Amino acid sequence: MISQAARSRLREIFYLDLRSLAVFRIGLGITLICDLIWIRYYFEDFFTDRGVLTKDLANLLNPIPSIFRLFYISENPVYYNSLFAICFISAICFTLGYRHRIAAFVCWFIMCCLIYRNGLSFHSGDALVRVSLFWSIFLPLGQRFSISKETRQLSNRFFSLASVGIIFQMFLVYFIAGLAKRHPIWMETGNAVFYVVNVDYFSSRLGQALRSVAETWTKPLSFATVFFEHTFPFLLFVRLPKELNRILFIACFASLHLFVLVFMDLDVFPWIGFVFLTALIPSTVWNAWGSKATIDPVQFIKQGRLASICIVASLLFVGITNLYLVMARVDQNIGKQIKDVERSLGLMQHWNLFSNPKKLSNDWLLVEGHLKNGDVVDVFRNGGPPLYERPDDIRGSYENMFWIRYLQLFIRQRFTILYNHFPIFLCNRWNENHTGDLQVTKVSARIQREQISKKADAPRKILSGRTVSADCTP
Repeated sequence: MISQAARSRLREIFYLDLRSLAVFRIGLGITLICDLIWIRYYFEDFFTDRGVLTKDLANLLNPIPSIFRLFYISENPVYYNSLFAICFISAICFTLGYRHRIAAFVCWFIMCCLIYRNGLSFHSGDALVRVSLFWSIFLPLGQRFSISKETRQLSNRFFSLASVGIIFQMFLVYFIAGLAKRHPIWMETGNAVFYVVNVDYFSSRLGQALRSVAETWTKPLSFATVFFEHTFPFLLFVRLPKELNRILFIACFASLHLFVLVFMDLDVFPWIGFVFLTALIPSTVWNAWGSKATIDPVQFIKQGRLASICIVASLLFVGITNLYLVMARVDQNIGKQIKDVERSLGLMQHWNLFSNPKKLSNDWLLVEGHLKNGDVVDVFRNGGPPLYERPDDIRGSYENMFWIRYLQLFIRQRFTILYNHFPIFLCNRWNENHTGDLQVTKVSARIQREQISKKADAPRKILSGRTVSADCTP
């Protein structure tokens, strides 16, 4: 049996503040609403058979669990717009705190279905949104700053199996990210951040402007990132005076997200990172802000049996599989089987972003569309001249982060069937919007890759990928 003192200590370590969870709920809801608007705007290009990934191709690359096939049922705009409407209304209810558990489940489920329809165009930020929604199903997010009619508890501090779950999830996100950075480029040479900020489509304007002095600040930042991700997550499992452990944890990783926001361009990732950390804001911060002298007692909230089973099983599965995939030399077939189980449960999450940034390069897409009138134009970029030379703004040559993520897959051999279909997609999209001599008869495409060098005076080395083409004549 656990002694009373040990129970009290565990409650103090794993408690959450209801006011912090309210801020987390509102931030997550706003992020989700913005994300849904963004996804809907580009839905036809990425999530329908008229886009870059047909249902047959998606299922061939990664077989989709039957339960997550909502976006496989119909291509009718009325159908998928109805799904978006349901998710959008649920996101608003979630933000306001109305029936937040049901709303969180609906949003999590539909986001899983979207990601499984075309997971190739999503990234770690989207995974963090999905993970946050999953834990929101079990947390009492509607107790403060909401229109919820549920019974309000008097104490601002609570402890439950769900609070333990999301704190362990925070530990996994940052600690696994640190373990994934065991490559010498992080641990020995410290050149990792240099390579990251020199990738045009990941680097912000400010990051590009500071490249000339990158040597002076990227190496210390590389070593600091590894140190913080290996050590600071353990602050979650200790208790320091005035809850300094939580304050240090939040300050450390909020600083890393701030760096990403200022010097890089990773879409929703830094914003959801800030939101994720707000759930951990300690009561001492709220009390200092409100000039309240006393700390509320920690109230225990008992989870239902089914919820408890889901929480424990999810934590064990996600923790063990993430550690196993990162630490062990996993056979490719075993790794695929593990990921298939993760996908079937809707628990897929891997925190290995930039584990080996030396593999990164500045890539741009060279597209040649041969029109009936004899002109050769870039049918990917609205008919401009093909990019035979490196564009000054590689990031600007892509319309959005979906395209950047998708076209990165062109350099991986296992995605050959993707870039065989790509010129066919370009043919269809162009000819739907052009008639007569402006229609395209043939499209060819290939990725141009510029390798990144640490030597400022080194000549640029451009590698050309395999050219794929399609005949556009009926």
